[in-house]
Amino acid sequence: RSYLNFDFNSLEENFEKTKILYKSVLEKDLKIKEFKSTPIFILGMPRSSTSLIEQILSSHTQVEGLGELLYVEREINSFFDRYSDFVKQDFLLNELYYLKVDDLIKKKKYFTDKSPLNFLYIGLLSKIFPNAKIILCEKNRMDNLYSLYRNFFPMGVEFSYNLEELKKFSCFYDDVISFWRNENIAFYNANYEKLIQNFENEVVNLLEYLSLPAEKDCFEFYKTKNIVQTASFSQVRQPLFKTSINRWKNFEKELQTLF
Repeated sequence: RSYLNFDFNSLEENFEKTKILYKSVLEKDLKIKEFKSTPIFILGMPRSSTSLIEQILSSHTQVEGLGELLYVEREINSFFDRYSDFVKQDFLLNELYYLKVDDLIKKKKYFTDKSPLNFLYIGLLSKIFPNAKIILCEKNRMDNLYSLYRNFFPMGVEFSYNLEELKKFSCFYDDVISFWRNENIAFYNANYEKLIQNFENEVVNLLEYLSLPAEKDCFEFYKTKNIVQTASFSQVRQPLFKTSINRWKNFEKELQTLF
């Protein structure tokens, strides 16, 4: 258990630094370089259907699915250590980012960056990548937390193995999203339950947000052979099913700590 302790203090400190960096971005006249391909940042709570949304979108002929990239987190965190340099010069994270992904994009209109924990940086992403599309994935919170608790993750989600830490992370997530909402950051809400219950309309709405025409493969996303390297790899290889909704209620007694 000692090897699985999650450092909440560092997480909270990073978000405080992120807010300071965000405020500084608002005060600067950034010279943002435009690129031909537009990133789609897919984020939210881990296990909130981010893999599903990416699989649907990357089935489109104009979208390249790049999976979970860590470039944004690494570059932003590196700026925390040299904040004074940032204040003195233009913020070039977008150029550094595109240099890393350029060979992967394959000249498509969009490419996906599905890193759930990028929810920490929603405001920064909206300013540093002004043409980017940001999709916040949402799922019934108890189903979401149950899914986190029952799955094994190689790294980065150590809080999911302890119910008290899981609840703490959930509250932290709510605080972060509330902050960005209060900043009036524009992003698209992709709700898992709505997607399950009204699949075709929700996919059409999602594609309209991206100004993309509907394509058959998006509705048959489970046939797409993109590489999926997350705990959702088996789910996105099959059609949608409704049995995952309210599954947590089968373990309501065991999960009461989360209430």
